[in-house]
Amino acid sequence: MTEQEFWNLIYKKAESEFNKGLIRSTYPSHIAEPMCNAIDSKDKAELLDRLHKEWLEYQKRQSDIIQAYLKMIGK
Repeated sequence: MTEQEFWNLIYKKAESEFNKGLIRSTYPSHIAEPMCNAIDSKDKAELLDRLHKEWLEYQKRQSDIIQAYLKMIGK
């Protein structure tokens, strides 16, 4: 994760919290809570997707290293 990506996550979290505060102050609780839960669920899904992509990239790099090593030793 780059520094810019890190800051983007912080800004996104702040934006989500601001939006949830706005929703809670605008709508009655029986409407606001499901809306806020949807925002939280979306944020969690995006984070999980990001972690999955990073894991796949890590696995690819490891595979490339192993393949390069095997090629170097002649196997």
